[in-house]
Amino acid sequence: MTALTGLLRRKSAAGVDEASSLWQEAAASSEVANGARHVDTLLARNSLADVLAQQRRSGDALSLSLDLLPLLKRCFGAHHSLHIAALERAARLLRAAGRHIEAAAHLKDQLVARRALLGSGHRDVLVSTYRLASLLVGVGELDEAAEIMAGAMALARATLGKSHVMSLQFEFAELRIAHGRTEAGSEERDAARAQLGRVARQVTEAVTGEDGDHGRRGRVPQADDHPIVKEMRAVIHALEEETV
Repeated sequence: MTALTGLLRRKSAAGVDEASSLWQEAAASSEVANGARHVDTLLARNSLADVLAQQRRSGDALSLSLDLLPLLKRCFGAHHSLHIAALERAARLLRAAGRHIEAAAHLKDQLVARRALLGSGHRDVLVSTYRLASLLVGVGELDEAAEIMAGAMALARATLGKSHVMSLQFEFAELRIAHGRTEAGSEERDAARAQLGRVARQVTEAVTGEDGDHGRRGRVPQADDHPIVKEMRAVIHALEEETV
């Protein structure tokens, strides 16, 4: 543990690039001293996976993340925050790699773990629910997305408020499902498209600080690069293309 502690202190003063080599060294040292499944080894390898993801070394980060998942689950338990965070990291990397079905499976495991740990109405559980539903809608699994999301918007509105970004996101997801179930060129599709565009703009305004709960605290730094904003603007663009 002494060697790992020293490396952690050095890491605190290091940049992201140097941090990866430090965590590699920490993991290797701990594996020699304690074994591959020792808690110190797993913690060092897990931190290395985070750093690799920050460096956009997605292939290396994904490979390490997938290797770690069963080990973290065995060591800490399915409901431990480290395992839950590792599931989210793996899902994010899988989704970026276009492996959506595998990503959905990890998000389902994360949702089950968070719900068991925190309860259905907790904000983190609502976030997990939305991410999973959004992914499923994106790959055309509308019925499964609707089933997973059942009651989530009502919970978000009750706990966070109707104008909160999370509540608006659930409204947005429900409208995406409704839009996906309509026929191209139909009046129902035109109506669903108009509603979807309206809510997408509301979500964007709430995140950027132009309206909603975030607006009362001022504009969110770097809001234009926020993943929610990017998602909403991509949908708005797709809806505009649909009408051309």
